[in-house]
Amino acid sequence: MHWYARVACLLAVLTGCARAQGLPVAVAEPLRAGDYAKALAAADALLKTASDNAALWTARGMALGGLKRAGDSLVSFDKALALSAGYLPALRAASDAAYRLRDPRAASYLERLLAVQPRDPIANAMRGVLHFENGDCAGAVVRFEDARAQIEADVLAAAMFGQCLLRMDRASDAVAVLERNLARHGGSPDARYNLAAALASSGRTADAVATLEPLVAQGEAMPAALSLLGVLRARQGDTAAALEVLTKAVAMAPSNERVYLDFAIVCAEHRQWQRGLEVTAQGVDNVPRSARLRSMRGVILVQLGRFEEAVEDFDQADLLEPRFALGTLGQSVLMTDQGRPEEAAAAIRARLKIEPDNALLHFLLADTLMRGGAEPGQPEFAEARRALERSLAIRPGFSRAHALLGKLLRRAGETGQAIAALETALRIDPSNRQALQQLTLLLRQSQRGDEAARLALRLRQRLSVESGAGRPSPIP
Repeated sequence: MHWYARVACLLAVLTGCARAQGLPVAVAEPLRAGDYAKALAAADALLKTASDNAALWTARGMALGGLKRAGDSLVSFDKALALSAGYLPALRAASDAAYRLRDPRAASYLERLLAVQPRDPIANAMRGVLHFENGDCAGAVVRFEDARAQIEADVLAAAMFGQCLLRMDRASDAVAVLERNLARHGGSPDARYNLAAALASSGRTADAVATLEPLVAQGEAMPAALSLLGVLRARQGDTAAALEVLTKAVAMAPSNERVYLDFAIVCAEHRQWQRGLEVTAQGVDNVPRSARLRSMRGVILVQLGRFEEAVEDFDQADLLEPRFALGTLGQSVLMTDQGRPEEAAAAIRARLKIEPDNALLHFLLADTLMRGGAEPGQPEFAEARRALERSLAIRPGFSRAHALLGKLLRRAGETGQAIAALETALRIDPSNRQALQQLTLLLRQSQRGDEAARLALRLRQRLSVESGAGRPSPIP
């Protein structure tokens, strides 16, 4: 993003606030002129006898930033803030430098700045981006709302805002943000793609197709846009057109994992297993380190009855991306579907001996045990509960684990705790369908009809979106 070239503004604030502290012309003038080496030398000389001057330390930090020494500049800004904790020029400059560096202190600087100036749109925008990058859409949306003009003027930032609004079941708001962004950047293929993806995710398939078609007609469609268009064509029932577009996407971007996955999913949804196998095999050849493609090919091989080859792909997926446990998930589903839940659980336990702190593996173990029929009073049920508790101890923000714990607690008759777990799951991910279903049921059973009715409406809206939107299209 390009909103942070604020040196002129910072200088104006700095020199204005610093008059009381006597910021000399010898420092201010070279800063304004962009002669950062001269400004740094002057600041260093003056600080020998005026080390308690926050403005001088701030000016020194800005000079270092101008010399591409952003890391060193933070030391000077910290000196200024130690002398004057609320000194705005230092807070702004430190926030800007730390943000651009993605320094771990960036969030802290921005929080301090926002405590002084809560409506600062640039600070809110930067803080929102950091929330987004940490997977915190709720926090990001709060900040983006206070920086709408800056966010909606930028293609990448608007995409982040739109994606978070979609995750929070605010599809119409996401579309509105991205429509305004496209109106500002009518010639931007990215802006057009982002709007199409939001329309697709909100179930407006025809509108999404209409949004993408100008890119195709003008020959400006990037691989992601072609891939999305192929998925949408399949959703409209035109499988032949979908596969034709997806073939073009693969040819245009032979090293792009996403296009192969979209192609394979369309094949799977239409039971074209052999075509799906050919596509995933091509993907594995061209993107050999993709755990997702290995796992997807394994799923297709299962459908073709080639179980040994499927297991080999699942094993490779886990070797490539151990933290996602995609292969273990594939094997677990395979074995459970074949009526072998004990073997599935044993495979996950074996992986847990190697990776005892993998939250996803603990979740998969609990899920496998419950799908295998574990009931209250059985050792497997107690093991599932321990696995979920361990998963959440490692990863407290794991919405699916909270939802599964809620389901388990409901089976155990612990209604109050089950409701609390499901409410936590929905706070983390408002679109969690399992949590919506389980909590609606529990609220009805608890004679909380009004709350249950509101949740049932949300659930119907979610199911409507899923049935219309099918699979993909997260904004990249």
